[in-house]
Order: sequence, then C-alpha cells, then structure tokens
Amino acid sequence: MARFFMFMVIAIFVLALMFGCAKDIVVKPPSTLVGNYHGMITVIRGYDTSTPTTVQEWIMWTFSDYKFWMYAEKTDLLPKVFCDITGNYVTTDKLTLSDTSVIDVFTCIHDDIPVGTFSIVRESDSVKISGTMRDGSRWVEIAIKKE
Repeated sequence: MARFFMFMVIAIFVLALMFGCAKDIVVKPPSTLVGNYHGMITVIRGYDTSTPTTVQEWIMWTFSDYKFWMYAEKTDLLPKVFCDITGNYVTTDKLTLSDTSVIDVFTCIHDDIPVGTFSIVRESDSVKISGTMRDGSRWVEIAIKKE
C-alpha cells in the first residue's frame, strides 16, 4: 500500500509538471544587429519611372533587441533631408521595418521613411539594407557600419 501511495504521489507530481507549464510563451532571441551604426541612406524617388531622382544623407542608426532609431545628420552647410524616425524590426533572412514614427519636428517627406521588407547583407561589422518600398515607386539602400 505504501508503494502504491508513493507511486501515486510521484505520478501526480510528474503530471502536474507536464500540464502546469505554460506552452504559449515564446521568448524571442536577441537580434544580432544590436548596436550603434553610422552610414548613408539613399532613396531613389520615382524608381518605377523614366525620370528617377536620388536623395542621400549620412545617418546614425541604432538597433536594440526589436526597436530601431535612425537619425539624419544635419550639417551647417546642408539642410536635413530625412526624418529622424523610430520603429520596430524583425530579422529573418530579410529585414522588416514596421510601426515607424517621426521623432523630430523637421518637415520631411514621409514617403522616404524606410518601411517594409528589405534584403539584408551582413559582412563582419557592416550591414547593407536594400529594396523597393511604397508599392515599388521608391528604392532604398542603407549602408551602415557598426561603431
């Protein structure tokens, strides 16, 4: 009888462990992009037309685990072209930038804000992000290097 009682206690304990643990909690691993970067953003406006125009600017880019910040570098000689933005990102074999919002009061062209899914190439401390956005009317290329 004592063996049966001990067997039941162990069985109940094992069942409680098996069914008591939450199975719907998913913890994402940290991104390998985390850090501060410096580089150039280039946007080709009218990418799908016969008369595209190109704008580019030096930027600072910061990645945390799943959030990013892009700051355009304004110089005394040149006006700032791009908005300072923040948003979320996800990496797989591509980079998806989403939920972007402007974090400065500068008047800029919101269609130039990189949002969407882009190809990403990582080589040691350099990252290149590129692809079309805005239904193919704009091409963005971001070449940044980790500081």
